[in-house]
Amino acid sequence: MFTNKSRPFYKSSFLYPLKEISEEEFVPYIINKFEKGKKLCPKDTAKYIYNTVQGYPYYVQKLSLLAWNVTEKVCDIKTARKAYEILIKMETVDFEGIWSNLALGQKAVLKAIAFEPTSSPFAKEYLRKYGLSLGGTQKAIKALLSMDLIEKTDSKIYRLTDPVMSAWLTSV
Repeated sequence: MFTNKSRPFYKSSFLYPLKEISEEEFVPYIINKFEKGKKLCPKDTAKYIYNTVQGYPYYVQKLSLLAWNVTEKVCDIKTARKAYEILIKMETVDFEGIWSNLALGQKAVLKAIAFEPTSSPFAKEYLRKYGLSLGGTQKAIKALLSMDLIEKTDSKIYRLTDPVMSAWLTSV
């Protein structure tokens, strides 16, 4: 919206990269919110919630809420797993909509990266393992990056931007 010349708000703000909220900050937050609701969430469960969704703030909050909703008094990891299953089911409609609009080559590359994030998506072994072609993979990665479905991390690893979509793809 702010970086595309054809959009009305082009260059109307400063761009500031937001870093993820650290586990050290988020875990006490989760524990505290459970306590305010008169329920307990032990530290190991709060860490499980955070790590299961890779610290993605939207999902940390949503998974925490779902876990809180299915908790009687104490949220254990088993309860958090149940909440995670609910989360995946809730997001399925959105994921299916995205999936249905992808080309076959994009679907194949997205699924490969969901199963195995990699720094070498163009390596012969990776292409062979997932039945991909070099040209098709190059084209698909360019498109998937522009759609923000995948990202290249600071450590040069290609992975899905959405950790829950990644879990959904590997379970379908």
